[in-house]
Amino acid sequence: MLQVKIFANKKTLDGYRDRISTAIHQSVTQVLGAPVHSNHRFFSLEPYDFTSPDERSENYLILELTMLEGKPPEVKKQLLKNIFSRLEQSAAFSPRDVEIIINETPGHNWGILGRTADESALIHKLSV
Repeated sequence: MLQVKIFANKKTLDGYRDRISTAIHQSVTQVLGAPVHSNHRFFSLEPYDFTSPDERSENYLILELTMLEGKPPEVKKQLLKNIFSRLEQSAAFSPRDVEIIINETPGHNWGILGRTADESALIHKLSV
């Protein structure tokens, strides 16, 4: 299971939403074997609601990936590097402008379809 939250300046998301989503999805699919329909949530913020460090451009992004626990560190590192690379190649985002946080949770802390994820037969088993 995977949820992705994308936080960015409204202007940035208006111009790059599809490319950002595609880059993240391709990375998650390639590295984790995630299903075609991973969930992305966009948080489009006005500049005064989305401040960034001085060394970042107006294309500053924060990505929060929440997934079930258990992936080895090397897989998570590979995922992060893959996302940075794809965002740079397909959407021209400098790695300086992208921050990615992976939050892991045990299945008993994730509720879906009236059950916890560890009880559900419908959760997506990732390949790693």
